Amino acid sequence: MNGSTCATCSSGSYVSGNSCVAVSGGYTGTSSNCTSTLGGTYTNGKCFKNYSTSYSAVNCQNTSSREYSAYCSGSTYTSTDYWAGAKKKCASVNMTLPADTTLQLYCNQYSTSTASSKAYTPNIGISSGNFWSSTVDSTNLAYFVTFSNCGIYGTNRGNDLNVLCVK
Repeated sequence: MNGSTCATCSSGSYVSGNSCVAVSGGYTGTSSNCTSTLGGTYTNGKCFKNYSTSYSAVNCQNTSSREYSAYCSGSTYTSTDYWAGAKKKCASVNMTLPADTTLQLYCNQYSTSTASSKAYTPNIGISSGNFWSSTVDSTNLAYFVTFSNCGIYGTNRGNDLNVLCVK
């Protein structure tokens, strides 16, 4: 990212409120950083960190804020947007929220509900739960993947789902 637009910050930082905040303790690209610093799972060159529901929604009411421009993506919400909060959580640790089909692929390859019957190891320690993807369906809907069956579904962005950040 660069600092040339309202919605972006320089590399190594993310938008919080109307400010750019430096990433502190985020993913640096090494397996030891993934497992030791973040408590994530490193497999096949990727770091997976399950934040479950340990994140905050973004208030998408102020359409002129940097946070709105960075995370709310045209939402018609007037306040609580957990999908935007999931994107912000991943950005805060220098990771991303995967697209729906990518997240479904990770579910099929690495989840504990499917990995035992496949050649992919290790799994990422998730057997169930609904996880946000970065894919939007409309101004107030976004897609998620259910890890018990790896299905893709749409839901209201105000729902408090799990977050799996990847890099």
